[in-house]
Amino acid sequence: MPGLRAPIYFSAGTLHIPFRKFILYDGCAAMISVPTIVGSVYYFGDELDHVIRVVRNFEHGLFVAILLVIFLVAAKWYITHRKLKRG
Repeated sequence: MPGLRAPIYFSAGTLHIPFRKFILYDGCAAMISVPTIVGSVYYFGDELDHVIRVVRNFEHGLFVAILLVIFLVAAKWYITHRKLKRG
């Protein structure tokens, strides 16, 4: 996933994750993501336009789900703080 690797390295360093542990997790993630991406391109390369439409639809649904979660967390926070002020 282009664009995510550099922030992940920065975050791992900021959080003081041991080098060996980071390499282990990064290697495990690469063993899953690289074959998945290569296989997907191999099998679905001819249907690129269709795949792009499916991914865009998924992104829209994911955006709505994230907004819903943010709204629910904010509502729970508001209700909890309102109860604490009264009680």
